[in-house]
Amino acid sequence: MIKVSKYILFQAFGWGAFALFNIYVAYILQELTLKIFIFNLLFSGLGFLLSHLYRNFLRTHKWIYFKTEKLIQYVMLVTILLSALYNMCYYLLKIIIDIKTQEEYLGNFISAYVLFSLWNLFYFTWQYIEKNKRIQIETLKMESSLKDLESEKLAIFNEAGYLEIAIF
Repeated sequence: MIKVSKYILFQAFGWGAFALFNIYVAYILQELTLKIFIFNLLFSGLGFLLSHLYRNFLRTHKWIYFKTEKLIQYVMLVTILLSALYNMCYYLLKIIIDIKTQEEYLGNFISAYVLFSLWNLFYFTWQYIEKNKRIQIETLKMESSLKDLESEKLAIFNEAGYLEIAIF
């Protein structure tokens, strides 16, 4: 059986839900065409790719270990850059697929910013929880080892005490 990481499952679910939501909205507004359908799948795939590359960048540069103030500043800056890049790709993809609609540039940018902000929120919350779990497990292991050492120490002293009594 193929094991798929939780990260990939969450990514696929999140970006898949984003695609389905956009397709549903186009359907409700009676604007759904094959081009719009393909566009939404490709656009969500692009979001998956961008957020995956961003995650690799975060892991390579170990952002999870940054101080909170520094992390917040960097994440806000990168979220703005990701939103701008995602919007540029949005418009390029519309040109390539030949979809003509009236656009609201600021609104699209804000939507992308909110989208990547939510991605950051989920990602860093997950990392925080996982980090705390690892720390708890390590703490329990250390406490267990300490108790084992104390038990061994007590056993050695007890044996030594019995030897002293037997000698006298």
